[in-house]
Amino acid sequence: MASSLLTPMDLSLYNEKGYIVLNDIIPDNCFDDFFEEFSNLLVCVCKKAMLDVRNYSGIAYEEHVDSLLIKLYSNNKDSAGFFYDLINKHQIFFELFRNQNLIHAVNSILKLEDGSFSLSRTDEQFFIHIPIDTAENIGWHQDSSYFYDNCSFKHSLIVWMPLKKCYPENGSLIAIPKSHLAGRLNHRENEHDSRKKQPLEKRGRFFIEVEDYSANQEALMVERGSVVLMHIDSIHRSGINLSDSVRYTAIARFSNVLAPGYLGKKSIW
Repeated sequence: MASSLLTPMDLSLYNEKGYIVLNDIIPDNCFDDFFEEFSNLLVCVCKKAMLDVRNYSGIAYEEHVDSLLIKLYSNNKDSAGFFYDLINKHQIFFELFRNQNLIHAVNSILKLEDGSFSLSRTDEQFFIHIPIDTAENIGWHQDSSYFYDNCSFKHSLIVWMPLKKCYPENGSLIAIPKSHLAGRLNHRENEHDSRKKQPLEKRGRFFIEVEDYSANQEALMVERGSVVLMHIDSIHRSGINLSDSVRYTAIARFSNVLAPGYLGKKSIW
């Protein structure tokens, strides 16, 4: 494993902005293996949902799986929800985060000054963003509020991994540079029944009022095979998928459990 995967400049940029795009870290074959199984499972679920899959079996996902997935989401919401949950529980999804280059990069950022490091990975999520559908979009937030119990105070980060190229038109990640420097902020909480009815900037369980930051937001361009490493306190949200294809994103949170705040805040001690 090359120790130069993250340069001092990379680490400096992460500490300054609160995130960094790490290019060409996940090899193509990892995504090919994932989508091969993804496609097979999608066809199985669509058959159970009584959808016509005769034109899809055995066809490469790049060409036709998007259209089949859109068909499932449009015609059978319950079956689409089942498929979403199935992928989020499946081993093929978790395998995406076992890449040793990725682990090495996370280690480089999260280790303490004395080199102490013990890695925890929690709260994995696989997102399927259908064109124009904003049901799963969440407003401005910090993951340290959503996942407080499983993160340290400063030595935790988010891995944001697109499985196809992400760019503003298909709803890529939107981040606010340097927002992590303010630390964990107070969030407002929506009533359960209104979480998906709010304006996009305020959608979800928790949200932050970000009028003071809005001029500084950055929509990230992230190629397939690249990942975003983002500080757990960085303010961010996803954009709207305005393209005609599906956006696929794998997300996980990593923490150094030896860092201040991970063990110490537990009420059991």
